[in-house]
Amino acid sequence: MNKTVSGNYFTSIIEFSKIDSTNNYMKENFMSLPNFSVVRADYQTMGRGQFTRTWESNEGENLLMSILLKDDLHFEYMDYINPIIIASLTDTLKEYGIASVFKYPNDIYVNGKKICGVLVETSIVNNQLNYIVVGIGLNVNQAEFENQNATSIRKLTTKKVVLKDVMNSLLNQINHHINLALTGHYEKITETYKTTYNKKNFNV
Repeated sequence: MNKTVSGNYFTSIIEFSKIDSTNNYMKENFMSLPNFSVVRADYQTMGRGQFTRTWESNEGENLLMSILLKDDLHFEYMDYINPIIIASLTDTLKEYGIASVFKYPNDIYVNGKKICGVLVETSIVNNQLNYIVVGIGLNVNQAEFENQNATSIRKLTTKKVVLKDVMNSLLNQINHHINLALTGHYEKITETYKTTYNKKNFNV
Protein backbone atom coordinates (compact mmCIF):
# COMPACT_ATOMS: atom_id res chain seq x y z
CA MET A 1 0.00 0.00 0.00
CA ASN A 2 1.86 3.08 -1.19
CA LYS A 3 0.48 5.81 1.03
CA THR A 4 0.93 9.48 0.21
CA VAL A 5 0.45 12.55 2.36
CA SER A 6 -2.83 14.39 1.81
CA GLY A 7 -3.26 18.03 2.77
CA ASN A 8 -0.88 20.96 2.52
CA TYR A 9 0.86 21.18 5.87
CA PHE A 10 3.89 18.96 5.32
CA THR A 11 5.34 20.18 2.05
CA SER A 12 9.02 19.91 3.03
CA ILE A 13 10.34 16.46 3.99
CA ILE A 14 14.12 16.09 4.40
CA GLU A 15 15.62 12.63 4.75
CA PHE A 16 19.03 11.51 6.03
CA SER A 17 20.64 8.09 6.19
CA LYS A 18 22.45 9.15 9.38
CA ILE A 19 22.31 12.22 11.61
CA ASP A 20 23.13 13.06 15.21
CA SER A 21 19.52 13.93 16.05
CA THR A 22 16.56 15.07 13.96
CA ASN A 23 15.54 17.41 16.79
CA ASN A 24 19.03 18.93 16.86
CA TYR A 25 18.91 19.48 13.10
CA MET A 26 15.60 21.31 13.40
CA LYS A 27 16.82 23.51 16.24
CA GLU A 28 20.05 24.38 14.44
CA ASN A 29 18.35 25.18 11.12
CA PHE A 30 14.89 26.40 12.08
CA MET A 31 15.39 29.90 10.68
CA SER A 32 15.99 28.60 7.15
CA LEU A 33 13.36 25.84 7.20
CA PRO A 34 9.68 26.38 6.34
CA ASN A 35 6.94 25.91 8.89
CA PHE A 36 5.79 22.28 9.22
CA SER A 37 9.11 20.96 7.91
CA VAL A 38 9.72 17.26 8.53
CA VAL A 39 13.12 15.63 9.00
CA ARG A 40 13.46 11.84 8.98
CA ALA A 41 16.58 9.73 9.50
CA ASP A 42 17.40 6.05 9.15
CA TYR A 43 19.72 6.30 12.13
CA GLN A 44 20.50 8.79 14.89
CA THR A 45 23.85 8.78 16.66
CA MET A 46 22.48 10.90 19.52
CA GLY A 47 18.81 9.93 19.58
CA ARG A 48 17.19 10.64 22.91
CA GLY A 49 13.87 10.76 24.69
CA GLN A 50 12.50 12.44 27.78
CA PHE A 51 14.98 13.24 30.56
CA THR A 52 17.92 12.73 28.11
CA ARG A 53 17.28 8.98 27.97
CA THR A 54 18.85 7.28 24.95
CA TRP A 55 16.59 5.79 22.29
CA GLU A 56 17.48 2.26 21.13
CA SER A 57 16.96 1.87 17.39
CA ASN A 58 18.53 -0.30 14.71
CA GLU A 59 19.52 1.49 11.51
CA GLY A 60 16.72 1.76 8.96
CA GLU A 61 14.17 -0.17 11.00
CA ASN A 62 12.21 2.49 12.88
CA LEU A 63 10.54 5.83 12.24
CA LEU A 64 12.79 8.60 13.59
CA MET A 65 11.49 12.04 12.68
CA SER A 66 10.94 15.59 13.83
CA ILE A 67 8.39 18.25 12.92
CA LEU A 68 9.03 22.01 13.06
CA LEU A 69 6.35 24.53 14.04
CA LYS A 70 7.46 28.15 13.98
CA ASP A 71 5.05 30.68 12.45
CA ASP A 72 2.60 32.80 14.48
CA LEU A 73 3.09 30.71 17.60
CA HIS A 74 1.29 31.46 20.84
CA PHE A 75 1.99 29.93 24.22
CA GLU A 76 -1.47 28.37 24.39
CA TYR A 77 -0.59 26.29 21.32
CA MET A 78 1.69 24.23 23.54
CA ASP A 79 -1.40 22.84 25.29
CA TYR A 80 -2.61 21.41 21.97
CA ILE A 81 0.59 19.75 20.79
CA ASN A 82 0.57 16.61 22.94
CA PRO A 83 -3.11 15.74 22.40
CA ILE A 84 -2.79 16.20 18.63
CA ILE A 85 0.39 14.12 18.37
CA ILE A 86 -0.79 11.39 20.76
CA ALA A 87 -4.18 11.10 19.03
CA SER A 88 -2.44 10.95 15.64
CA LEU A 89 -0.04 8.23 16.80
CA THR A 90 -2.73 6.07 18.38
CA ASP A 91 -4.91 6.38 15.27
CA THR A 92 -1.93 5.49 13.06
CA LEU A 93 -1.34 2.35 15.10
CA LYS A 94 -5.04 1.49 14.74
CA GLU A 95 -4.47 1.38 10.97
CA TYR A 96 -2.17 -1.57 11.67
CA GLY A 97 -4.66 -3.22 14.01
CA ILE A 98 -2.82 -2.13 17.16
CA ALA A 99 -4.64 -0.74 20.20
CA SER A 100 -2.41 1.43 22.37
CA VAL A 101 -2.45 3.57 25.49
CA PHE A 102 -0.23 6.45 26.47
CA LYS A 103 1.77 7.15 29.58
CA TYR A 104 1.94 10.80 30.59
CA PRO A 105 3.39 12.92 29.23
CA ASN A 106 4.01 11.37 25.81
CA ASP A 107 4.99 7.69 25.63
CA ILE A 108 2.86 5.13 23.78
CA TYR A 109 2.53 1.59 25.15
CA VAL A 110 1.02 -1.64 23.87
CA ASN A 111 0.44 -4.49 26.30
CA GLY A 112 2.70 -2.81 28.84
CA LYS A 113 5.60 -2.36 26.39
CA LYS A 114 6.80 0.90 24.88
CA ILE A 115 6.35 1.34 21.15
CA CYS A 116 6.77 5.09 20.76
CA GLY A 117 8.18 8.16 22.48
CA VAL A 118 7.69 11.85 21.77
CA LEU A 119 10.09 14.65 22.70
CA VAL A 120 8.77 18.21 22.45
CA GLU A 121 11.35 21.01 22.63
CA THR A 122 10.75 24.74 22.49
CA SER A 123 12.70 27.99 22.21
CA ILE A 124 11.53 31.11 24.04
CA VAL A 125 13.30 34.43 23.37
CA ASN A 126 12.20 37.73 24.94
CA ASN A 127 9.01 36.07 26.13
CA GLN A 128 8.21 35.02 22.56
CA LEU A 129 7.79 31.43 21.42
CA ASN A 130 10.38 30.97 18.68
CA TYR A 131 9.65 27.40 17.64
CA ILE A 132 8.27 24.05 18.71
CA VAL A 133 10.09 20.91 17.61
CA VAL A 134 8.25 17.61 17.95
CA GLY A 135 10.53 14.57 17.86
CA ILE A 136 8.93 11.16 17.32
CA GLY A 137 10.52 7.74 17.67
CA LEU A 138 8.16 4.93 16.62
CA ASN A 139 9.35 1.32 16.67
CA VAL A 140 8.35 -0.17 13.34
CA ASN A 141 10.40 -3.08 11.96
CA GLN A 142 12.85 -3.80 14.77
CA ALA A 143 12.27 -7.35 15.98
CA GLU A 144 14.76 -7.61 18.86
CA PHE A 145 15.46 -5.12 21.64
CA GLU A 146 18.02 -5.07 24.44
CA ASN A 147 15.30 -3.43 26.50
CA GLN A 148 12.70 -6.12 27.15
CA ASN A 149 10.17 -3.37 27.84
CA ALA A 150 10.02 -2.40 24.14
CA THR A 151 7.90 -3.57 21.24
CA SER A 152 7.27 -2.66 17.59
CA ILE A 153 4.69 -2.89 14.83
CA ARG A 154 6.58 -5.88 13.43
CA LYS A 155 6.63 -7.72 16.76
CA LEU A 156 2.93 -7.11 17.25
CA THR A 157 1.78 -7.97 13.72
CA THR A 158 4.60 -10.40 12.68
CA LYS A 159 4.89 -8.40 9.45
CA LYS A 160 7.46 -5.96 8.10
CA VAL A 161 5.97 -2.73 6.83
CA VAL A 162 7.27 0.09 4.64
CA LEU A 163 8.68 2.89 6.81
CA LYS A 164 7.56 5.64 4.45
CA ASP A 165 4.03 4.25 4.52
CA VAL A 166 4.03 4.54 8.31
CA MET A 167 5.42 8.07 8.13
CA ASN A 168 2.83 9.15 5.58
CA SER A 169 0.03 7.55 7.60
CA LEU A 170 1.19 9.50 10.64
CA LEU A 171 1.51 12.79 8.74
CA ASN A 172 -1.98 12.27 7.30
CA GLN A 173 -3.30 11.72 10.81
CA ILE A 174 -1.57 14.86 12.09
CA ASN A 175 -3.02 16.80 9.14
CA HIS A 176 -6.45 15.47 10.06
CA HIS A 177 -6.16 16.31 13.75
CA ILE A 178 -4.80 19.81 13.06
CA ASN A 179 -7.81 20.42 10.82
CA LEU A 180 -10.13 19.15 13.56
CA ALA A 181 -8.62 21.68 15.96
CA LEU A 182 -8.81 24.53 13.46
CA THR A 183 -12.44 23.83 12.56
CA GLY A 184 -13.72 23.80 16.13
CA HIS A 185 -13.73 20.05 16.73
CA TYR A 186 -10.95 19.88 19.28
CA GLU A 187 -13.17 17.80 21.58
CA LYS A 188 -12.75 14.87 19.18
CA ILE A 189 -9.00 15.04 19.78
CA THR A 190 -9.30 15.27 23.55
CA GLU A 191 -11.74 12.34 23.50
CA THR A 192 -9.09 10.14 21.87
CA TYR A 193 -6.44 11.56 24.19
CA LYS A 194 -8.49 10.77 27.29
CA THR A 195 -9.66 7.32 26.22
CA THR A 196 -6.10 6.15 25.49
CA TYR A 197 -4.71 7.57 28.74
CA ASN A 198 -4.00 4.85 31.29
CA LYS A 199 -2.97 5.93 34.78
CA LYS A 200 -1.70 2.41 35.46
CA ASN A 201 1.16 3.14 33.08
CA PHE A 202 2.76 5.69 35.43
CA ASN A 203 4.92 2.96 36.93
CA VAL A 204 5.73 1.09 33.71
